[in-house]
Amino acid sequence: MLALPFAFLTVRASLRSFDPNLELAAASLGASSALTFRRVVLPQIAPGIMAGAVFAFVSSFDEVILAIFLTDISSRTLPKLMYEGVAHEIDPTVSAVAVVLILASAIPLLISMLRPRRRMT
Repeated sequence: MLALPFAFLTVRASLRSFDPNLELAAASLGASSALTFRRVVLPQIAPGIMAGAVFAFVSSFDEVILAIFLTDISSRTLPKLMYEGVAHEIDPTVSAVAVVLILASAIPLLISMLRPRRRMT
């Protein structure tokens, strides 16, 4: 519930930039509603959906306090395990997870920066 505003705002921004005339054009050419959504709408709003998913995923790691208080002993989330690893013992697993998380966010960013942009004609 705490990550929902991040996802909602990014998806809403991508929906605002969507041109409804594209949807009408697909419908006038005989496409069904499901096909129009899959082939026209979804590719246009996919970057907003992906950005919302990334924001929600990243913000969930910040909620260690909620994970500690809302879970019981048997459920062990990754933020809770990382906190326990830092607070109670010196474990290189926490450092390894941190490196993986940093690389998982930095590599797509670098790829998008290095990839040549397509020009709209």
